[in-house]
Amino acid sequence: YRTVEEQVPDGRDGGVLFDRSCKFGQYSDADGGLGALIAGGTADGGRPTLTLSEGHLVRTQRCGTWERVDEADLFDDPEAAPTTVTDGMWLVGEDLRPGTYRTDAEFTEKYVEGAFCAWEVDSTWTDWDAEILEVSFAGPGPGEVTLATGQQFVSDECGTWRLQP
Repeated sequence: YRTVEEQVPDGRDGGVLFDRSCKFGQYSDADGGLGALIAGGTADGGRPTLTLSEGHLVRTQRCGTWERVDEADLFDDPEAAPTTVTDGMWLVGEDLRPGTYRTDAEFTEKYVEGAFCAWEVDSTWTDWDAEILEVSFAGPGPGEVTLATGQQFVSDECGTWRLQP
């Protein structure tokens, strides 16, 4: 499943109580308790993608409409996908072209709020921990990541990513 429309970044100016992010969780049973959490996330931009199994429960908040996507219809022409992307959750080969990307911004230090960006590369959202391929932070300097078709890319506070020649 994918969100129908691109999520609009919330600007992070409302704080935790007034956060306008798209939030979602996938659970292994209908009770939906924390022990049943399989996958989840928060999207401040992009088009989140979930792979569901029969009997799973999904909870979403402020994500808009989700549509069922046939996997056979995905990744028809990855080389035609866009070559720039901003903060959010994106599917490589659909929302951005595979390849090596670099941020436009220069970050001054690691682990200082507002001075770095963070990103994550996931194979899918079907398994919470096992599917995380990379988690990284930029700084000092720009961030750089190499992405392959079918991966999901999550960027936070990184600005614009551009495909490198």
